[in-house]
Amino acid sequence: DPGFRVRAVDQGLRVEWLAPGGAAERAGIACGDILVAVDRQRIEGEALERLLRLEADGRTLMVHGFRDDRLIRHELRLDAAPPDTCWLQLDEQGRTGLKGGLNWLGDSGSD
Repeated sequence: DPGFRVRAVDQGLRVEWLAPGGAAERAGIACGDILVAVDRQRIEGEALERLLRLEADGRTLMVHGFRDDRLIRHELRLDAAPPDTCWLQLDEQGRTGLKGGLNWLGDSGSD
């Protein structure tokens, strides 16, 4: 778990949220930083989140970005997500995907 959320902007990915005490905060990443590369590879849009989901916990990634127009570099050591944490996101199926998830949870979603 990287411990942050980003939003795509023209220059890269702006850090919008940090988990208090999370991996990103410990690495020195701050809200407002613009991230542009991970391990020397340019990163755009949702590719960062996909990349981070595929990386092994405990791995250290080199993250490059900008803060106040100055180049920054951080070593981000990925943590395992706490056992009480899960990630949800909308898919292209929209409500159909939600209904499938509710069925999986044992809720018919008829409310």
